[in-house]
Amino acid sequence: MKTEIIVKNIDEAAKRKGLSIAALERKAGLARGHIYRLKKSTSPQLETLAKIADALGVSINYLLRERSK
Repeated sequence: MKTEIIVKNIDEAAKRKGLSIAALERKAGLARGHIYRLKKSTSPQLETLAKIADALGVSINYLLRERSK
C-alpha cells in the first residue's frame, strides 16, 4: 500500500470535517508534522492509523482504500 494514498485519504477526510492537518494531529494526539511524515514511511503504524481514523470518525479501511481515478 502506498502511503501517499493514505495521506491523500486523510487529507480529504480532514477537509470534509473542516479540520486542518495540524488540528487533526492535535485531536489524534500526534506530534506536529506526523501525518505528512507518513509519506516517507514504508509502513505506517496501525496504532497511528487507528488514532487518525478515530479523530476523523472513519474506519481504518477508509484510510487504506484506493479510489478510482
